[in-house]
Amino acid sequence: MRFWSPGDEAALFDWLKRIPAVKEVYGRGDCLIIEVPKRIPSADFHELLALFRRYKIPKQQLAVFLTKAN
Repeated sequence: MRFWSPGDEAALFDWLKRIPAVKEVYGRGDCLIIEVPKRIPSADFHELLALFRRYKIPKQQLAVFLTKAN
């Protein structure tokens, strides 16, 4: 993941902190680890989807949260 400025990086982490389903966020090497429960509310799923699109994070990781409702 590439950040264009320190503010861009801070914006990502601030956004993640505002999503209620996100329990913890940390880096491991060049990976970003986002811990969430096995089931998340649809609104939180959509926030994560938007964040992943904005920061060009592979969205396949979100497939486990797909339901008929979202």
